[in-house]
Amino acid sequence: GLDALVVLGQAEAPVYLHVEGGEVALHPAVHLWGKDPLEVEALIKEAHGGNTRVAQIGLAGENRVLTANVIHDLAHFAGRGGLGAVMGAKRLKAVSARAHKETLPAYHDPGLLKELARRMAKERMDRAAGLVTMGTVGTVKPFNLRGVLPSHNFLDGFLEGAEALDGTSLDALGIRIGRDTCYACAIRCKQVVKIEGTGRYDVRPEYGGPEYEGLGALGSTCGVTDPYAVTKANTLCNQYGLDVIGVGVTIACAMEAVEKGSMYVHTDVTAVFPWLVHALFSDKTTARRARRTARARDDGLQATLGSALCISKHIVRHSVGRNHAGVVRDAKLLENLDCVLHGVPVRAGTHDDADERLSHWVLFVINVEF
Repeated sequence: GLDALVVLGQAEAPVYLHVEGGEVALHPAVHLWGKDPLEVEALIKEAHGGNTRVAQIGLAGENRVLTANVIHDLAHFAGRGGLGAVMGAKRLKAVSARAHKETLPAYHDPGLLKELARRMAKERMDRAAGLVTMGTVGTVKPFNLRGVLPSHNFLDGFLEGAEALDGTSLDALGIRIGRDTCYACAIRCKQVVKIEGTGRYDVRPEYGGPEYEGLGALGSTCGVTDPYAVTKANTLCNQYGLDVIGVGVTIACAMEAVEKGSMYVHTDVTAVFPWLVHALFSDKTTARRARRTARARDDGLQATLGSALCISKHIVRHSVGRNHAGVVRDAKLLENLDCVLHGVPVRAGTHDDADERLSHWVLFVINVEF
C-alpha cells in the first residue's frame, strides 16, 4: 500500500487522482469541476466502483478561497488552514481510493489488542458520557450559563437565547435525526440533521450537521440564535467546502469592524454575501448590524467580504502606531473559536488587549470573485 501522497506542480486542466491496487493515476476532471459534492462523489464511484472513497474540494476550493476545506465522504472535513485552496490551485478536484481487501499490519497478539481496544473504548465512553449522549452540541447551553460562550465577535461570553442552539433544542425541534462518527471512534459525537418544509432553511442529511464550532462561529459569535438559520448556514459551508470557523469568525469580525468604522465596504454588505445574510440574519436587529454602507478605503486592495457564494478568510491588518489586536480573533491569521476564558473576551495577541482602541487597525478581507 501507500503511506502518503505528495502532489507537486499544477495541472493544465482539472484532474482527480485515483489510487487502486498500489497504482496511482490522474484522470480528467473537467466534467466534475463546478459540480455539487454529492454529484462528484457519485460520478467517481460510478467510474471506479461503489466502495471507492473520495476526498474532494467544493466550489470554494476550486476558486482558491482561503477558508476552503477538503470534504471526505461528504460529511467529514479537513477544515483548517485552507487545504482546499491548495488543491484548487493545483486544479486537483479530488483524491479517490479503492481497496479490494482490508490490509492490516501483522500484530504480535491480535487477541490482546482487541481486548485492550474494547477496554479503552468503554473507559472513553464512561468518562465522556456527555459527548456520547449529545456530542459537542451539548456544550452550548452550559458554556452560555458559565459566561464563556463566544458572542458578538468575542465581546461577550453570554448571549440571550443561545440555549436555542444547544443540542437539546435541536432534538426537541426534530432537526437532529441521528449520529455519526469518525473512523474507529467510540464516542460518535458527529451530528446528522435534516430540515424539511421550511423552504429557505431546508437541508439534506448527507452533508452532516453542525458541531459546537459551527453553532458557535455561525451562531453566537455573529449574535444569531435561530437554530434553523445556523443549521442551514452550516450546511451551506459544508456543501461549498468552506471552514465553518473561518467563515463565522470572519463574518463576526467584519460586522464589528464595519459597525465601529474600522473597515469600509464599497456597498451594502447584504449585497456582497446575500446567501449568508439570507440564511443567518432573519431578525431585523441582527440584520441591521450587517447593513452598513460606506465607501471603499484601501491601497489598491478591494476591501470587501467575498462574493455571493463565499467569504474569503484572508485577513490583512495594517498597524498604525502601537500594536493593537483590534477586532481580529486569530492566532497567526488563523481564526480561533474556543470558549471565552473566565468570562473575559479573548482577542488575538494577549488576553488584556480586548479593550484597546480599534482606531490603529484597518482590517481588510480579500474579495474572491466566483
